[in-house]
Amino acid sequence: MTLTIQSASDDDAACELYGLSRDELAERFEGVELLCRWFAYDESGIPVGVAHATDRADGRVFVTHRLRSDEAYVPLLTAALDAIDRPVNVTVNSALTDRMADVQALGLQHELSSLKYDVPFATALAVLRTPRGPRRFDIASATEVDADLLFELDTELRGDVPGTDGWTGNRSWFNDEMSSPEFDPAGYRVAVDSESSELLGLCRMWRNPDGPALGLLGVRRERRTGFVALELLRETLAGSREWGWPTFSVHTARPGLQKHLHQVDARQSGGFIRFLRP
Repeated sequence: MTLTIQSASDDDAACELYGLSRDELAERFEGVELLCRWFAYDESGIPVGVAHATDRADGRVFVTHRLRSDEAYVPLLTAALDAIDRPVNVTVNSALTDRMADVQALGLQHELSSLKYDVPFATALAVLRTPRGPRRFDIASATEVDADLLFELDTELRGDVPGTDGWTGNRSWFNDEMSSPEFDPAGYRVAVDSESSELLGLCRMWRNPDGPALGLLGVRRERRTGFVALELLRETLAGSREWGWPTFSVHTARPGLQKHLHQVDARQSGGFIRFLRP
């Protein structure tokens, strides 16, 4: 197939490839730092793929695709790499070995591997130990704490996660998450110091249409030696279990957490590889 690649804006082609109306397309990319789009057309001028580059809140540029033909993947990525004079990240499903070879042939290097697991609620709750003695913090719903303080905590904790280090925060994205259909207070818990009212950590489970997904479990560094994370996770699992699903999913690039997941009968169900063009 002979392809033509262009970067000129083509909303009609974008709507066709994403399967969205113009209003839906605008809503999907609202608040996203979109650097550029590249379109691939076949010999008849029919759009067969689009790639877009976005500037994330941790300063990383990601190029992602929406394809009608796999033949458009490499030409679109090549055009993006040629146009962007900053480091570029690309993620590839770990099952797509041919695509990984294509990415590496373009000079991108392996940066990290993340595995997806499906975890039984019952098993995970059964192995969580009950802390001894009284705790010096309370557990609240995300809707019961100050939104500005929660945004600050969210930004700090994302910056400690491998792959999002350097996260500076995007309030528009944060607000969108908090008002999305996937948000449910029962699955978004926050630890609050009983004396100072400082927010210590959070655990959030997204109520996705295809099942609950653990988005983040994190505690401020100075409080990671106690039971804050344990209690956050226990209450989040107890709340989100009531949604009726037997399992929840989690993605992690941390080998230590992957080991613990195997110990609670978690089943590996996919993953992705992230590549970098320095």
